[in-house]
Amino acid sequence: MLAFGYDYNRDDYKLLAGVCGPDSVFEVFSQGLNSWRTIRNILSEFYISNHSGVLVNGVFHWLDRRKGSSNVLLVSLDISNEIFKEMELPKQPSEEIQQRRREWDYRLMFLNLGVVEGCLCLFVVEVAVRVDVWVLQNYGVPDSWTKRYTL
Repeated sequence: MLAFGYDYNRDDYKLLAGVCGPDSVFEVFSQGLNSWRTIRNILSEFYISNHSGVLVNGVFHWLDRRKGSSNVLLVSLDISNEIFKEMELPKQPSEEIQQRRREWDYRLMFLNLGVVEGCLCLFVVEVAVRVDVWVLQNYGVPDSWTKRYTL
């Protein structure tokens, strides 16, 4: 996994390189310091993540799941302090996915992250049926996820 971005707090470009799986390892290269640093506070194993982080508000974001769980979660890495955290996804699509799994309804459905008008967004795609676009209106406020579009 690779991610590249600009750290406005430190006036520095950073490259994140990681190996995904049970023994995830992440290194951050700071152009300003011309050095690599290992990140050790990894929350999860990056199983279902697309391999490029989505950068919003100086924070990289990935979709992921914990070992032994099918629940999807949102993992973030602040580019300045280089600390991983979990963030909440909107409740409705998360609950809908869990309900489908309980009912053995495995229609092709997937999630992806993006940016809409500078805001983090979640695409909930049900192949050949619809795409819902959820937008985090106020960054860091879980209740501000809003379904903006259904296509």
